[in-house]
Amino acid sequence: MKIREIELAALSIVKHLLAADGYDVSAGARGYDLKATKGDEELHIEVKGAGARIATSGGHRYLTDGEFNAARKDPKWELWVLENVGEASGAMVTRLPRREVLAELDIEVRWRLRWDRDVQALAQPLSAETVAEAMGATGEKAP
Repeated sequence: MKIREIELAALSIVKHLLAADGYDVSAGARGYDLKATKGDEELHIEVKGAGARIATSGGHRYLTDGEFNAARKDPKWELWVLENVGEASGAMVTRLPRREVLAELDIEVRWRLRWDRDVQALAQPLSAETVAEAMGATGEKAP
């Protein structure tokens, strides 16, 4: 199975498991895939799928920045990991509450600047003369 097929299959399996347990399941929001409700209980579930056993394939799962931030801030967030998705037998699901996920994470600091409207608003136009002067000072040709 391709990665996208594994992800879709994992989502389908989790939806089925939740529905069988009496939850109403809908699409999630930023940082999690599914929202599940049953009475007063609400879960925000991030689903990760793997085509093989994780322990035998390097032992790592990765969270995006959005998923990590949701895990940090959202007490309803949890991670469901499905292994051996698409295999004839041996599929496994692991349900990890956020406190367990946060305790087990090896946090790599990645600096990424989001070039959104707030950043773009700080841009100042340069005149052709200024660019020409700057390029002249270095001996390069102006663009």
